[in-house]
Formats: sequence, C-alpha cells, structure tokens
Amino acid sequence: MKLLRTPPSFLAILLLLVACGEDPLRDVTERNLTTREANPGTMGIGPPPPQIPWTCSIATSTEALAYHFYALGDQFFQGQDPAAEIVPIEYNNQGNPTRIKTYGGFFDSTRSVFSYDASARLRRLVRNGYHMINNGLNYTTTYSFVYHGTTSVTVSRVTTPSALWPPFDTGYTKLYLDAEGRIKEKREYLTSTDATAQYILKYAYNSAGNLSTILYIEPNEGQMTLARFDAYDTKKNLYKTNKVWQMLMEQYSNNNPTDFTIQWPGAEFKMRFTVQYLYNLPGYPISFDRERNDYYIPTGQWQYACCTVHSEMTYNCQVVLPNP
Repeated sequence: MKLLRTPPSFLAILLLLVACGEDPLRDVTERNLTTREANPGTMGIGPPPPQIPWTCSIATSTEALAYHFYALGDQFFQGQDPAAEIVPIEYNNQGNPTRIKTYGGFFDSTRSVFSYDASARLRRLVRNGYHMINNGLNYTTTYSFVYHGTTSVTVSRVTTPSALWPPFDTGYTKLYLDAEGRIKEKREYLTSTDATAQYILKYAYNSAGNLSTILYIEPNEGQMTLARFDAYDTKKNLYKTNKVWQMLMEQYSNNNPTDFTIQWPGAEFKMRFTVQYLYNLPGYPISFDRERNDYYIPTGQWQYACCTVHSEMTYNCQVVLPNP
C-alpha cells in the first residue's frame, strides 16, 4: 500500500507530543472526527489529517476487558475493584508485555509476570490473585505454554494457594489454530492426566475477519451456542495491538463488538451486551460503556437492563515513518 505524504511539520509536532509523555490522541474522539468531516473548517482546523501509519500498545486499563469469561486471560486485568483500579502494563524492547500491576482497590501489587522463548513467543505466565473465600490468602497460578508447530498450543496450569499449602494441578488447555493463526478450537481438561476434555469451544469467524459465534460442546452431553456476536464497529480491535493479548483473550477479530449475546451452559437466561466506544486518532477504543440486558428463557421476556460497565484505556502510540 502506498503511503500518503504528510507534511514534515505535522509529523514533527506529533512526535514531540508523544515524546513528552502525554497521550495527544486521548481527546480526539470519534465524535470530533465526524464533526470535522461533516463541517470542514470547524474549530478552525479543517478536515482530519491524511491517514497516518501508527503502532500502538495498551498502556493502562481500568476494567477487565474479556468479552466472555472462558478466556485464558479473563482476570489478568481485573483486581478487587475493577471500576476504580488503574492497571499499568509494562513491555520489553520487542513490544511484548512483561508485567501487569494493580494500583487502587484493596491492594497494590503485581498481577501478572510474562516471560518468552528465543522466538519471542509467550512461554510462561505467573498470575497472582486474591481469594476472600480462602481466608483472604493470596494464590499464584503458573501457566506454561508449549507450541506444536503453528497448529496448536498446550497451556498447563499449576496453582499454589499460599505458603501453607502445596501446589495443586488445575489441568491444562489445548488451543488449535487456523491458517491465519487464530484460535479455532479450545479443549479444556480438569487435570494434567485427563484424556477427555471437560468441554470444547469452537470459534467461527465471518468474512470481515470478526468472531461470529462460540459453540460450547460437552462430550457425550450435547452442544449449544455460548456466544453470538451480531454487530461490530469499523475501528481497530484493541487486542490487535499485540498477539499475546489476542491469544490470552481469545479475541482475533479485526473490529470491536457492539452487540453480542451470551448464554451460560444450564442457565435459564441469556445476557445481551451492547457497547458504545470512543476512539483515539489511530482508531483504537479509549473507552467503552457496556450495558447488559437479561432475557429469561422460560417466560420469553427481557427482564431488565442492568450492570452498565464503563472502562477506559490509554495507549502508547508512535507514528511509523516511511523509509527515506
């Protein structure tokens, strides 16, 4: 793709703002851009600038970001008070996350530590947690990743409740990948010696490269649609900033879902989520509001709207300059 030429002075200003440690893109929302396109000259700055190639990484988040809670990484961002906590993320020189911390809520600690192999693939992840039901004791879960070519990944888990108890086996997960490197099937095993999966998830993608359905299968029991994604925006999916987030969150979609429905196995209700986003200039969400509506299956009625969640995230973004 041929890059459009951009005035050097404009690039210089952007680079200067990024270098100063502030996020100059945070207040440039989709609403601003739409206004400028519809009314050139609004606020004295005219239409938006030419398309610019960006590279971005998630810097902080204030809420758990998983769209369904069977994901490997469903709690990596979440602490005791997800609406209040600011979760900063540290990266290495190759752009991969190395540490997630938690500030706010009830504690101030390192949530997760990542390590990689010589090919820069995620090899080990140690996640620290906190269980009130276990007398408020901390626990640690270690995930180990073994890659089988480019077609599958085995993720084993060992949990250590505290210094008072020995580690115990919490099973393993097998991820099967399609030709594009996306998860197409996930098998979950309760213990490291199990040969039969407790359940299987199958992921289907549409022609736009977005996740369309997640099928839940219990061997010898039956199957059901766990999640259905009915609508997406046209902007960049926040997990596309890094392949590690895509694998852990099991989210390879090109865009961000705006309308999706989840039904847990055995539940008598469905949960429909609608999401509204604001974006930065490169096109990644800087905040979203997710509202939940419950559909009670026995009566065939929508019960109520509840549980609106507001989340914010910041990014470190850089302009990718063309070679001279």
